[in-house]
Amino acid sequence: MKNKLSLLFVLITSVLFAQKKELDHTVYDNWKSLKNARISADGNFICYQIDPHKGDGYLYLYDVQRDKLDSVPRGDQASFSGKGAFLLFHIKPYADTLRQLELKKVDKKKWPKDSLGIYYLAQDSLVKFKDLKEFECSKNSDRVLIKVDHNNLPETGKKKKKKRKEPEYSSEGNV
Repeated sequence: MKNKLSLLFVLITSVLFAQKKELDHTVYDNWKSLKNARISADGNFICYQIDPHKGDGYLYLYDVQRDKLDSVPRGDQASFSGKGAFLLFHIKPYADTLRQLELKKVDKKKWPKDSLGIYYLAQDSLVKFKDLKEFECSKNSDRVLIKVDHNNLPETGKKKKKKRKEPEYSSEGNV
């Protein structure tokens, strides 16, 4: 009887001490969500995005063959190219910067734009293009269409053509 009573006492005290913290509005900011999981066509790379409730998240890229994990801050909307040579993704501006601009009521045309990140998988390198409007990648090849907000490319092929002088003929008829 003493053993049963002591066992009951131990169970009751363990239940009382094992109570978990109440969920209230303060814990929401610590929650993170996993989004946009993708696997490359050859299965050698996996990418996924982990975003907090508020703030900036990370885009993770895992190389299965080398067992290597890499991350890009603020990466979003990732997709592999058609043949799997590279990973394309948006790089969002800092959340704090956008929040400050929103509080100051700055016109949205003056807000910083997303950038495009291209991660070359074979070379393990990252290239960025700023002021991205949108991008689209071919399903069957590694061709990419990129639309940006500005054009910083040098102008070529737009030379002014010189007008040719027409030969003057006299009415007397030169032969």
